[in-house]
Amino acid sequence: ATYTTPTDAFAIEVEVIGAGGGGGGVDGVSTSSAGVGVSGAAGGFTTKLIQSPAATYTYTIGAGGAGGAAGANAGSTGGSTSFTDGASVTMAANGGTGGTGAPTTSGNTARAGVSGGTSSGGDLNKTGDSSGASSTNSGDLAGFSYAGSSKYGSGGTGTAGTTTGVDATGYGAGGSGASVSNSTANRA
Repeated sequence: ATYTTPTDAFAIEVEVIGAGGGGGGVDGVSTSSAGVGVSGAAGGFTTKLIQSPAATYTYTIGAGGAGGAAGANAGSTGGSTSFTDGASVTMAANGGTGGTGAPTTSGNTARAGVSGGTSSGGDLNKTGDSSGASSTNSGDLAGFSYAGSSKYGSGGTGTAGTTTGVDATGYGAGGSGASVSNSTANRA
């Protein structure tokens, strides 16, 4: 879309944030077992004070990453957001990485968190918050992966039991991974 600067504006302040990544799905497990997908990371963030702004700017807003399908499927990376006049101003914030899915496992297993999106072109450029690792211990206890949070709110918060992932509560934040406990049903 196009942003048109008001004719009497002498400066504008622009904030650009990438979309959050979707949480990973999880395979169903056997009795006395648990599992949890890795949560999504937050998008990058950049801000800039533009003095003597151009008459118009083009911007794109990235879509939030989708959660992984039911089973050990990864969530998708969030979309990139940009703001530019095509000449002197080009701001960009990449989306957060989608969380990885969790296959059925036994024993102790850990899965690393994923990286937040990068940003560029502003006076302040910040990489989005990464998500935390997930783990299963002895097959029956699950350690939840925290989702990347953003300036505008928290990432999704996973819950115990057999549940689908939870959406973020803030723009640019990641979704939580799915969880399963004592159930053969795959979760998204």
